[in-house]
Amino acid sequence: MAAKWQSGDAPSSGDRLVRKGRLLIVDDEPQIGNTLRLLLDPDHEVVPVTSGREALERIKTDTAFDIIFCDLMMPEISEWTFTRLFRRWLLSSSIDWSS
Repeated sequence: MAAKWQSGDAPSSGDRLVRKGRLLIVDDEPQIGNTLRLLLDPDHEVVPVTSGREALERIKTDTAFDIIFCDLMMPEISEWTFTRLFRRWLLSSSIDWSS
């Protein structure tokens, strides 16, 4: 993932190259994800989804997340089930996670 400049259009000698973090927020209450996006968006790219199934589909097509925050009590898929399914997919995928 390419790094983004945090300030100004062109880098100057005083600017540092800072990569924005990518966060996946999994919560069945949309206002939680939207609030976190509003709070963290200046410094990070926040992607909110409203179900464990949606999160799994998103991860399968877009693996460039630095961290995943997941609600513990969701109606469709619990955090524990989501974690188990994610882990199973992770172990069976051929993605190079070292980069």
